[in-house]
Amino acid sequence: IGYNWQKCNTVFGIEADIMTGQLDSNAGYNTLGGFVSTSVNRSVDWVATLRTKSGVVVGDMFIYATGGLAFAGMKTRADVSILGNPIGSAFTMDDTRVGWVAGLGTEYALNDRMSITGDVMYYDFGTEHATSQFTGFKYDDRSTMWVSRIGLNFKLGGERSAEPMPMK
Repeated sequence: IGYNWQKCNTVFGIEADIMTGQLDSNAGYNTLGGFVSTSVNRSVDWVATLRTKSGVVVGDMFIYATGGLAFAGMKTRADVSILGNPIGSAFTMDDTRVGWVAGLGTEYALNDRMSITGDVMYYDFGTEHATSQFTGFKYDDRSTMWVSRIGLNFKLGGERSAEPMPMK
């Protein structure tokens, strides 16, 4: 959901969105010459943003930069093994992470009420720290991701025009 203000060929807007799904990642690490191994599993259940966007209109095309706050529901679990034998969970984090997002995008007006949009955004949720309850090792959990999206926008309100107008 969002709102754009247009003056001549310049547009400034504010936008909020939420995406749900299941993004999973897994990684394994060996320490002490392979004596201790750790597997880290992360899942992202949802991601939301509150962003500004600004750019220029060229004909029916809007080219913009965007950035702002990002939020995500993340679960991270690290399991420890010694000489290949599992000994348990080193740590588990299940929380809402707060960070930032920045990206670039385009929007093309199909008519005076609909447009197709696409953007690429980089999310950074910072680093959280944890200590293994078994080994005492310290873990830094850095969370970043790239997201590419396409969408269809519907414009509500305002007067309808018989003639298509650029991005209005």
